[in-house]
Amino acid sequence: MIQELSRRIGQILARGIQEKKLYGACAAVFRKQELCYMTTAGFANQEKQLPMQPDTLFRMFSMTKPITAAATMML
Repeated sequence: MIQELSRRIGQILARGIQEKKLYGACAAVFRKQELCYMTTAGFANQEKQLPMQPDTLFRMFSMTKPITAAATMML
């Protein structure tokens, strides 16, 4: 199951980067509060060619996003 999941997530991230819809992304899957899978793709800084890392910080410009994310995770 994890192999299929990792393959599909990798394909989605690769397609987004290839179509220039994403420059970089991090994806994590948790099950029963346990990390099952984590991956990164693309660049954290495209100009400097710095690869995306699991601890890369993201700047959020709207506070509705973290509130919506927290509400979604609570569901």
